[in-house]
Amino acid sequence: MPLRTAGKLCPHAIFLDGHHEKYGEWSDKVATILAKFSPIVEMVSIDEAYLDLAGTERLHGPPFAAADKLLRTITKIHGLPCSAGLAATRLVAKVASDQAKPCGLLWVAPGREARFLSQLPVRKIPGIGEVTERALRALGIEFVHQLLIHRRKSLKKSWTMGNSAVPQGARRRLLRICSGC
Repeated sequence: MPLRTAGKLCPHAIFLDGHHEKYGEWSDKVATILAKFSPIVEMVSIDEAYLDLAGTERLHGPPFAAADKLLRTITKIHGLPCSAGLAATRLVAKVASDQAKPCGLLWVAPGREARFLSQLPVRKIPGIGEVTERALRALGIEFVHQLLIHRRKSLKKSWTMGNSAVPQGARRRLLRICSGC
């Protein structure tokens, strides 16, 4: 939760300074372990990364076993709780990871992405915030399955007819979901 939101929700809260140097050190420790599981590691933030496990089966077994082994290794060596999502696309892997919290692993098999996402509120999609959620609700869309029903043309048309409250980045994500992830 952003500090601004926390401050609004709890105006009497006391906020302590963080230790960004230590966070960076721990992030580097975890990144070292990640690199042992895949040559392709993309750190997207201090506590989030994407790995490509394709071609690592001989070293670590099938992707689900490798991901499980990875999470256990991080927890065993550093005592850090961690979650992961395993999927063919970053978007679905991110949502799966969020759904797996705390300390879980969720695999979305190829071809099952739309089925997995369809039951979720649109707000679970990364980049869909309050503004986009309100704009989609005005279109009668609260869950991803409702979004999947809308056609790309229908969404584009509604955005060009004055519903410009949906930010451009969110539009791209939503259109990608309408295309099957």
